[in-house]
Amino acid sequence: SGRALLSVLGIDPNKLKLEFLGYTPSTQAMLDNRIAGANIPAGVPAAAITQLFAMSHGDATVLDFSDEQLVRIQKEFPIWYRYIIPAKTYPGQEKDIRTIAQPNFLAVRADLPDEVVYEVTKTIYENLNFLGTIHYATKNMSLRSALNGLPVALHPGAVKYYREVGIEI
Repeated sequence: SGRALLSVLGIDPNKLKLEFLGYTPSTQAMLDNRIAGANIPAGVPAAAITQLFAMSHGDATVLDFSDEQLVRIQKEFPIWYRYIIPAKTYPGQEKDIRTIAQPNFLAVRADLPDEVVYEVTKTIYENLNFLGTIHYATKNMSLRSALNGLPVALHPGAVKYYREVGIEI
């Protein structure tokens, strides 16, 4: 995703010296001044970014994206949308961060039985409060936004559940 976004914004990723690291190793490499930036597309709050903000003493930031940049990105990749990281989400973060995000989605094989996919989808949405106690990012999930930016066709089992709860497909 990082390479694609840079390209849309007119930055040639092939002209950069790239390292392919996990989230925590990326944070450590930034703290050690081995790399200048990292692509950490994770649910907020991301532990690696929390660590970076806590240990960088104000020398780290999450990039803001302008409305114009978002429009350029969405022309090429409509899956991306505006996401605001509220102030105080990360240590020392004094103002909102106007970044972008893409939805996470659960993918299944087309031959999975409709009833299995229906039950999984139903179980997820009927237990969002519980899921929010396990991972903060699930607190952003809602039926209202369930299909926003969906990059693939829905499985018939998921279609059955969404129609059952009144979502137009």
